[in-house]
Amino acid sequence: MKIAMAVLFALGILSYGCSKKKSALSPYVLNMEVFGAKVVDSTAIPPEIKYEGNIVVAIEWQDKLGKNLFIGSLTGEKTGIIIDSLYRDGFELSDRKLYCYHFVSNSLKPNWEIKKDENCVYDLGVNFIEKTISVTDLDKDSIGEVSFAYYSACRSDVSPSDVEVILEENKVFYKLSGIGLLPHGRKNKDEILDKEDICCLDKVGEKDFDNQLGKYKDEVSFVNAPPSFLDFAQSVWVSAIHNEYNYLK
Repeated sequence: MKIAMAVLFALGILSYGCSKKKSALSPYVLNMEVFGAKVVDSTAIPPEIKYEGNIVVAIEWQDKLGKNLFIGSLTGEKTGIIIDSLYRDGFELSDRKLYCYHFVSNSLKPNWEIKKDENCVYDLGVNFIEKTISVTDLDKDSIGEVSFAYYSACRSDVSPSDVEVILEENKVFYKLSGIGLLPHGRKNKDEILDKEDICCLDKVGEKDFDNQLGKYKDEVSFVNAPPSFLDFAQSVWVSAIHNEYNYLK
């Protein structure tokens, strides 16, 4: 599954910070202890700021770059019928899109955005994961890092989701990608895993299914990152795989 990333630049002039009101702490938030970061109510975002879907969480903060606004949004699930060209059978296809936007310094266009488009003829699942979205300053450079995690799945049985953790600073992206745990049964969400248990899929045999659960693939994108970035991303990963199924409660 691929993520389409577009890095966009703009010179917007309208300020979006002063009129917003603070909402209750979102269940999606893990850490927001720097730069006055706070959750923003979706109704307080000016109409001049454009985004797709419905807002799941919005966070604003002020750092060396200026005013920052992160928006995570999700479209409603759409269904349609596709025809198998060989068997002429009709299949119902579900589609849902997840978006992330980062606006900086009052710009009306995003500094960067991420779009994840998922479709499935079985049971489709895609959303942000609770207790993963964070604003930090791990390298103490007065520029905020934003971290988040989401899952995606196309299931016809009880199988794990694909999970991705992204940490971004100043348009540089670091990523952990792998698979989650199960909602119940063997190696499920209630089994406590720590950082020693979550790496790495590329070192696990293809047939060793139980040992694959809850692991990310590799740490390649963190090779040139400060060590604190990987350490924090691992913490987000652990939180993600243990909170993925909160929506079932």
